[in-house]
Amino acid sequence: MRSWNLLFFSLLVTGNFTWAQTCPADLQRSTPNEDFECGNGVSWHTCNPWSAGDDQVRDNRTGLIWKRCPEGMSFNASTGCSGVSTDLAWQSALITGAIAWRLPNYKELLSISDTGCFDPAINLSVFPGTPAAGFWSASPSYSLGEIFGKNADCVDFSWGYSCTALKTLNLKARYVRSEP
Repeated sequence: MRSWNLLFFSLLVTGNFTWAQTCPADLQRSTPNEDFECGNGVSWHTCNPWSAGDDQVRDNRTGLIWKRCPEGMSFNASTGCSGVSTDLAWQSALITGAIAWRLPNYKELLSISDTGCFDPAINLSVFPGTPAAGFWSASPSYSLGEIFGKNADCVDFSWGYSCTALKTLNLKARYVRSEP
């Protein structure tokens, strides 16, 4: 049992999954395409996974604007997100986003998980290239066992579940901003 827990935790942290996304027909998608519009921050339209210049997505349910690609990857019209997503400790993830962008709080980050899919549990038409891995939120963890501010809340996009991790571990980051 202990080896399985270690395996799961190492996969959560590294995001080294090799299987393809699964979206069972009997599960309702919690983040359908209709909830989002893609664009460049100025003009918005229905999301197309490979639309040129559409490096941002607006969530019409929350009004938040998200970067389509995880930190370390860049959006391009031919492949969606290219490059390798960056692994960051929590403090680095808090300060890495550009001036207009910030690390989302836990509830904001959980709002883009798609409970109708797994590996990863996110809408890949809207957020292409997202690995099935743990992503930091800006929210410190106040769960049981949290001692002296050492943990932060995260979302595990392999299954779309909440998680808590030591702030010194390296997880992925995705940035968000409020509409001006």
